[in-house]
Amino acid sequence: MIDVDERGRVSLGRLHPEPGPYLGVVEPDGTVVGVPSLEPNYSVQASAALDALEGGTDDKLLEALCDVIDLICDHPGDRRARAEQLRTTKGTPVWKVPVRTRSDDWAVLWWPREEFADIYYIGPL
Repeated sequence: MIDVDERGRVSLGRLHPEPGPYLGVVEPDGTVVGVPSLEPNYSVQASAALDALEGGTDDKLLEALCDVIDLICDHPGDRRARAEQLRTTKGTPVWKVPVRTRSDDWAVLWWPREEFADIYYIGPL
């Protein structure tokens, strides 16, 4: 999915028609270091999910989601921000990050694009 060259540099490689900018270097534990921070870019669904939680009573879930979004944007190469890679029904790759509280089992689906973290989905698994 992500190409690593002979020097350990990581790019989006074959996921895109042109080799993308290097995202960083893979450490032995699988973490990609040297990745710049990203700005969140929310889909309509993801934005609506956060808005609904902000007006609700589940502060723990909202806090957990905000922590995951901060991780995704501030450390997009961290292996926790890239817990599992999925493909949508249209074949688009996305990273899935689980968000679990005592009462909820949600996920954030996202993918890096230029200087953005495109956040496609926030909701129950």
